[in-house]
Amino acid sequence: MTYNFYALKRATLQCLLAFTVSSSTAASLGQDEIEQKPAYTVLKTLPHDTAIFTQGLISNNKTLIESSGLYGKSFIRIYTAETGETLKHHNLSPEIFAEGLTLFNHQLYLLTWRAGVLFVLDPTSLSVKKTLRYKGEGWGITHDNAFLYTSDGSQQITRRDPASFKPLSKIAVTDTVSGKPVLQLNELEYAHQRLWANQWRSNTIWSIDPATGKAQAIDLSELVPAELRVRTDKVLNGIAYDPQADAFWVTGKNWPVRYLVDIP
Repeated sequence: MTYNFYALKRATLQCLLAFTVSSSTAASLGQDEIEQKPAYTVLKTLPHDTAIFTQGLISNNKTLIESSGLYGKSFIRIYTAETGETLKHHNLSPEIFAEGLTLFNHQLYLLTWRAGVLFVLDPTSLSVKKTLRYKGEGWGITHDNAFLYTSDGSQQITRRDPASFKPLSKIAVTDTVSGKPVLQLNELEYAHQRLWANQWRSNTIWSIDPATGKAQAIDLSELVPAELRVRTDKVLNGIAYDPQADAFWVTGKNWPVRYLVDIP
């Protein structure tokens, strides 16, 4: 019989968490507060190129695909997840500020910040296959195998048709505990039937119910490199679900490290 190490680890962690949080603790904190702060465990810590101003991050067959932003410096890179060895690197035009990135139907979808252009690229050569237009700013992008989802730095996540990129509906994201809008939603990922979002100028990841928009905060501030903790622009950004490990790769803008984390 073959055992899934990461699934076993996840089950063990969940049991430990349930045991640790006693009924008396639950009564003093309140159930909502416990749900607001789910635990995470760092499984791996590996180097990350500090030249990458991380915008989008994708896990794909033991490689990571990452987009880096800023005018005159934007690029896309494919590298091995374990060693960081660069397999393919593609610089973008100086007038392009690259943003979020996702892989869907064997095509890469790359947003641009203010150009209103979506690039559809070949996932192996990184050559541009076609472009599509959209209104507003582009921040984060992901998919659920049926639709694309994009963020624009507001509270809203837009569900889009993958062929035309036309908007179909909006999801207003709110904090489950406070009921307040969650603003400046940035890089997106989809896993375990939930949307996951970085929040610009914070080290928080939000776990979002796509049906209701209700979201739970996961504070990853402890992962920020000590030398970057005073920088509001060098925050956590980039979240990629690795189905083989059943865990998430996370990093930050110009960070020297990246992590594989288990989020129960």
